[in-house]
Amino acid sequence: MLSINAALSASLGAALNGLLQAGGALLGGLGGGLTGLLDTTEGLLSGVAGSLAGIGQTGEAIANIWVTTTEAIAGDLEAGLGATVGVAFPGLFGTVEGLAGDLGGALNGLAQTGGTVVASLETALSDLGASLDASLRASLGIGIAA
Repeated sequence: MLSINAALSASLGAALNGLLQAGGALLGGLGGGLTGLLDTTEGLLSGVAGSLAGIGQTGEAIANIWVTTTEAIAGDLEAGLGATVGVAFPGLFGTVEGLAGDLGGALNGLAQTGGTVVASLETALSDLGASLDASLRASLGIGIAA
């Protein structure tokens, strides 16, 4: 019986020893797996951070392009408007000045024409009055004394 106990004890010891070695190997594998998982997560987070930094730099570059383009367009519009105003206004002022002179001359001519029309109308009415008076006197037989 002693030999059965010894054999049973040896088998049980070997099984427990194997179980402990398997548990150690399992823990070692799990530890390595967890370390690999942490390394992978760290690499992934580093890649995401790098990508986000790249996106930020891309956004900044696009914003700089828009600012530069807007400034260039504003400068071109300002230069174009300045050139247009510089060319157009002197001509416009000359045109307005000539138009005002022409309008003044036209109004003066109109006033003279109006004065002439009034004088002619006055003369015509005076002559008509004298003709009517002479006709009436002649038809009524009234003598004209000189």
